[in-house]
Order: sequence, then C-alpha cells, then structure tokens
Amino acid sequence: MFKITKKKPVDIVQELEKKNKIIVSARGKGIRVSTHFYNNEEDIDKLIVGLKSISE
Repeated sequence: MFKITKKKPVDIVQELEKKNKIIVSARGKGIRVSTHFYNNEEDIDKLIVGLKSISE
C-alpha cells in the first residue's frame, strides 16, 4: 500500500487502468498493489513507469 498526495486514489486507479492496463485498487486514502506469482519484473517496471507519469 502506498499514498500519492497529488491526486485522489480513485483517479489514480482509473488512470493506471485506462492508460497502462494496470489493475490496482483504491483503499481509503491509498493505493493497494497486489502482486502474484505470475507477475514478473517487467510488470513491476510497467507499474513504476505508470505511477511516475501520473504523479508528475
């Protein structure tokens, strides 16, 4: 779980899904990322790039 203060969690979830096809969920004032055994390093890199583009 983490928090980005510049935008609402729900907006971040929608942007990640729409722009990057990344599925995360809004939980309270934060974002929940739930990785699984089928996720690989490329998936995590894609998440980080997506988050950086949204938070700028």
